[in-house]
Amino acid sequence: MTACYEDNKIRARSVPKNKKSKISLAGCMPINWAHWCSSIFRFFCLSLFCQVESAPVRPQFEELDYQQTPLGEVILRRRTMQTLDHLEIYEIMLGADFLMSSLFTVVEEALSELGLAAAAKSFPEQGLDVVVGGLGLGYTAKTALDHNALKKLIVVDYLKPVIEWHEKGLVPLGQGLVDDERCSFEHGDFFQRAVKHQGIGFDAEHPDSKYHAILLDIDHSPEHLLNEQHADFYRADELRKMTEQLHPGGVFALWSDDPPEDAFMQILTEVFASCEIFSSRTMKISSRMLPFAVLACAVLWGSAFPAIKAIYADWHSVGIEPSMANRFVLAGVRFMIGGAALLMLAKKPLEELRNTSLVRLLVFACAQTYLQYALFYTALAVSSAVLGGLLVGSGSIWWLLLAPLLLKSPWPSRQQWGFILLGAAGVLLAVYRPGAGSGQAALGGILFCLCTLSGAFALIILQKILKTMGPRSATGYGLLIGGTLLMLSGVSAWPELQVLFSPKVILLTLYLAFVSAFSFGLWNYLTSLFPVNLLAGYRFLVPVCAVIESSLMVSGETPGYGIWLGGALVVASLIGLHRRGLAEGLSRSI
Repeated sequence: MTACYEDNKIRARSVPKNKKSKISLAGCMPINWAHWCSSIFRFFCLSLFCQVESAPVRPQFEELDYQQTPLGEVILRRRTMQTLDHLEIYEIMLGADFLMSSLFTVVEEALSELGLAAAAKSFPEQGLDVVVGGLGLGYTAKTALDHNALKKLIVVDYLKPVIEWHEKGLVPLGQGLVDDERCSFEHGDFFQRAVKHQGIGFDAEHPDSKYHAILLDIDHSPEHLLNEQHADFYRADELRKMTEQLHPGGVFALWSDDPPEDAFMQILTEVFASCEIFSSRTMKISSRMLPFAVLACAVLWGSAFPAIKAIYADWHSVGIEPSMANRFVLAGVRFMIGGAALLMLAKKPLEELRNTSLVRLLVFACAQTYLQYALFYTALAVSSAVLGGLLVGSGSIWWLLLAPLLLKSPWPSRQQWGFILLGAAGVLLAVYRPGAGSGQAALGGILFCLCTLSGAFALIILQKILKTMGPRSATGYGLLIGGTLLMLSGVSAWPELQVLFSPKVILLTLYLAFVSAFSFGLWNYLTSLFPVNLLAGYRFLVPVCAVIESSLMVSGETPGYGIWLGGALVVASLIGLHRRGLAEGLSRSI
């Protein structure tokens, strides 16, 4: 048996009497200090400056259905989140347990992706018959139906109301599952049908049917059960009975919210030929780790300001001015290296390129890299890194203004307009009294704001590109193409490359390339996992880190009171915008 752990699922393969099954197990890490630290940090991020609300806000939602079941009361509710472009979020509660939210569906989808990938490998060029235990909001089933090899899908659920929600179209994926002829719902106990209790298998009408994959997402883990009666299923004899409904070499995949227990792993080795354990810690970033991921981006992005200023200082020391051509060459080398590194790490960049609109990719590269950083490097040449660090926070404000125009999302509410004006006032105050070493603060402020406008536009284009290209490839191509355009724009500086790139500048440029590749790669990856406006709620960390790092590391720059007061207004504006949207999204629909 082979084992490799994942944060949420188990997979297994069954065999005839002379051949053992293969199983792959995955589960989540238990709650620990990191969970509590991240929870406190997220609470701080989302709650700071909440006193700007005009009145206390009560969490509210719309209850779509409430029914009693043998396992307790089951509730379907819906919330509309204005901060997420009025995204409708569906949630299922079973008693006091929070079973599922449509906002975070990574693990449900990964269960199908992993299980069916293994089944397709075992049964190449065959149509797959698959069973899913646990319907929920339908994301495991929908991902299975999206697999091009799937032929038949049976979804078994013990809670009749959950099946009815899909049949009545009360949940987003319900109608699509019902209309797909390959998919059928079975109301019954998965665990009893797995062992053919009273001769009834997963398919009640065809009890002798066999399947290529069985996917289970019901209990929290083999130790943490929704119902104590499920405990018998996780014993060796019961699992062996279940393998009788699998084709030889078939796959059993199980979600687990806890690391695998040694005792249970021993049972699996007795029943299955091999076991793979996949940890989502190495695959996905969970919502509780999101603030730390954004903080990592913020710290790295913040360090770019003093690094570029150090390069300009090195040039000045040898009599080189940071002319436009020199700036373009510096930026071009940085982004070409960062982009090439990301593309080398991407899985199938050429295949993804063939499936993506080249015009859209070129627009993205120009907005994310070429235009944004032509403005950025110019702004740093004429003004201070501290001012630039503060004004990068304006990107979230641009997003709120661009999204209604380009994505047809609602315009900001009256309260949100107030926070936008508050942020604008902070920008003006920072430009008015930026402090020592600020250079041409007004011109720099305009250029920095245009820079973040270009970045916000690029983020909108990226959402369309991610439909056909992974975030790593998209970021890599964006940096490489944009860097090439910057290099071509600085062609007049090419004869001076040897002078421009001293050993110190080379090291700083390599560091900046790493910052670009890692930060943009991580940030764009986060946009593939989380709604963009949810990420925008944490973007206040970027100006905070940038201002702190620049004021500490850039010689001759001393933030004035305008930076500190203006910075406080900008940060309050960013948090208020996120908090206001969150409050309005939770208001009750009556």
